[in-house]
Amino acid sequence: MRERNYKVLRQTAEDVVEFSYRPGKCKQDYRVVALRKTISVEGGESVLFDEYRYFFYITNERTMTADEVVDQARQRCNQENLHAQLESDV
Repeated sequence: MRERNYKVLRQTAEDVVEFSYRPGKCKQDYRVVALRKTISVEGGESVLFDEYRYFFYITNERTMTADEVVDQARQRCNQENLHAQLESDV
């Protein structure tokens, strides 16, 4: 990949934070878990820049930790991908 000068993406860090959020006309608070991924973009032999990607998970589940919420969302996403592949006969 380095010979052809492709960009290489490497995840270097993950940060998780949670906070409460109440939409304007709602009577209850929701829990928001935010995940920030730091991705290093490399070209050839050098690091070009760092890029940040954000993911937000909204739930009313209060018993799980923020890391458990992220893990459960990842498992569900993998399950949805599997169903999509099975439906398209891949």
